[in-house]
Amino acid sequence: MKRMLMLVVLMSLCAAAPASAVNPIPDLVGEWMGQVEIHHAAKGFITSKPGNVTFEIIEQVGHTFHGVKTWGMPDGTTHKESFSGVVSADGTHVYIAEHEDGLIMGDLISDTDMALYYLEHGDAPKAMFYELKRVK
Repeated sequence: MKRMLMLVVLMSLCAAAPASAVNPIPDLVGEWMGQVEIHHAAKGFITSKPGNVTFEIIEQVGHTFHGVKTWGMPDGTTHKESFSGVVSADGTHVYIAEHEDGLIMGDLISDTDMALYYLEHGDAPKAMFYELKRVK
């Protein structure tokens, strides 16, 4: 009886191990909204209003995705920039190349929360921290 119980427990553990060892690729398609903290070499420290920046992920195929980032400027104008990205193999990080300039790395905190880190060098160097929440 003890051997049979041990065999059942061992088989249960073996069957459960592969399912827990594999992280599914998170579905990021949708709108992510939040705010950004910036340090700009010429302008100093800047913090946007909540909801001032949106990342819309339009399409995702496997680990890769693309979309559009929209953000408001203090003068009331709105800017847009396309991007391409990839989800890490373990499904917990993102890496994004903006189509005009800059690179973004990020952490997928939950199904509804993402933290992004932007770096740009050159004539107008800056570093940014985005805190985003899924809108839909």
